Amino acid sequence: MEVVAVSCSKPQWLDVNGVRTWTSIVHQPSPSIHLTPDGIEENDTAAHDAQVYAFFSHHYDYWKDRLGLPKTAWNQCHWGENITLKTDIYLDENQISLGDVWKVGSDVLLQVCGARVPCHKLSWRCGQKDMWLKELADSGYCGVYLKILTGGLIQPGDRAQILVKQTDTATVASITKLAFDSSLKTKDTLNLLVKDPNLLSMNKLLFLRKLSVMHDQELVNKNHWDGWRAFRPTKIVQECEDILSFYLEPVDKQPLGTYLPGQFLTVRLPNGIIRTWSISDFPDHNNPEYCRLSIKKASENGASHWMHTKCTTSTKLFVRSPMGLFHLDWSPLFPGRQIYMSAGIGITPMIAMLKAHLKHYAMRKAPAIWVHVGRDEAFFPRNLLNEVLDLYDNEVRRTELLRIYIFYTRGVSPLQPANVDECVQTLQGRPTASFLSDVISPSYKINPLNITPIEIPGHISTFYTCGTSSFEKDMKSHLSGLKVPEGLIRSEAFTSSVLSSSSTVSLEKATVKFALSDVTAEWSSKPLQDQLTPCTLLELAEATGLKPTFGCRAGVCGACKVKVLSGSVSGGIQGDGGVLICSARPASQAVEIEV
Repeated sequence: MEVVAVSCSKPQWLDVNGVRTWTSIVHQPSPSIHLTPDGIEENDTAAHDAQVYAFFSHHYDYWKDRLGLPKTAWNQCHWGENITLKTDIYLDENQISLGDVWKVGSDVLLQVCGARVPCHKLSWRCGQKDMWLKELADSGYCGVYLKILTGGLIQPGDRAQILVKQTDTATVASITKLAFDSSLKTKDTLNLLVKDPNLLSMNKLLFLRKLSVMHDQELVNKNHWDGWRAFRPTKIVQECEDILSFYLEPVDKQPLGTYLPGQFLTVRLPNGIIRTWSISDFPDHNNPEYCRLSIKKASENGASHWMHTKCTTSTKLFVRSPMGLFHLDWSPLFPGRQIYMSAGIGITPMIAMLKAHLKHYAMRKAPAIWVHVGRDEAFFPRNLLNEVLDLYDNEVRRTELLRIYIFYTRGVSPLQPANVDECVQTLQGRPTASFLSDVISPSYKINPLNITPIEIPGHISTFYTCGTSSFEKDMKSHLSGLKVPEGLIRSEAFTSSVLSSSSTVSLEKATVKFALSDVTAEWSSKPLQDQLTPCTLLELAEATGLKPTFGCRAGVCGACKVKVLSGSVSGGIQGDGGVLICSARPASQAVEIEV
């Protein structure tokens, strides 16, 4: 092989398809580059932690021919590589494996450590639509990431050769293909790959996230039951002046069904009254041993009053499987900031969400803000707050991801010294538009791959509101004034005795209209054959014979983003209000999308 070009670059803010983006993809050829154990001098990356990126000159020829571009379309190093190589005998990423050692020039030793996963910045740089990224990934012709074993000077004309060839590790092409593959049914390949000591951290973290997504899907409706099932409270705890927590376990001692944080239980009391209450805890994602209901005492003759005055550890209650569409959304590949807003007994689903946030593989890397409104200290379930703070461990605390604001409408009583935490503030009154602007408007950063923090506008967060109808109305009004896209606001309102949001209805069927194609199809919550979860809107469109634009099926490329014209969806919601149909499903009985 021969080095035909070298380059280095520094990250800068660029307008990428109308979005301000921090990237170092724009390179210009240099006379030489100098490699040290710490990396290439005068070179920084914005989105990956590989020290060197190499690309083959014959890939330029291939893609220009494939895309019908003139020979002069791209200059050398146009794809952002540090080293452009011309091969004597044809070589590509299908023949290069993790751990291979290259010698470049007289001194430099490099080791293959990973593969480029193409993203929208590359399609923008090459003047292509994002749907091209899937074809690009499937080819494997995306270049090679290397780490520096021995530094030195590299310049055009230097010779390069493979000194050590591995035969039992993954190829670079297979890594790129796996990153875009959403059809895997088992975790075996990914589990083997993430254990390879030579794999680049960025690639490893991406595959660990894919494993996390697969695990979440496996747990959907696990051990759920049909009809009513007998439960008993094994423990009843007084949380504050008017709230009791009931720890419910099944009488039959069989495994308890999994649930999503924020969902509710439908309970039938011995007197025949049927009532729904949010689950207020998230003890275990895989095998919860109990469901906790934290219930506020309401007026006489109601279900809540009965639970406070009649229910004991001997009482048998009948319960249906956990349900509800108001829950923490951990489906995005890399979740952004989550903002939880509650009032009164609306605290109950928020506690489950916050505890899940601090436990879940992907969510615990995302910032979180909790704003709660209560009457006063006597009516605030402080132990529930402490449960959240107990999970705010040193690893997450170092990144200062969690902030909590507690408002008391009847005056501020300082939290007891044992409960004081630097992330908690107590205030008087109610959250105003001005307060929310100060808290939400500033941009924030996420760093899901532990490389370079990514800055995101403050209003592009996911919001969950739960409380009285008036509280929900006020919060939505404030958020609208802050230009928060409606698709990023999820809410559940309470009356004095029952859940009143239609979002708590478990959706079994929906009618989906594809507006541009003038086609209507019926969606069902029953998974298709060989699938773990109900079909996405992309799969539904394909089943009706439509061919919507998409690049991947994992939410990586953004090519399938559309507008929701009416109704609502869950999953795939983007910061600008658009929806990725490869990961979105109906959340209302009628949905119309721009396909």
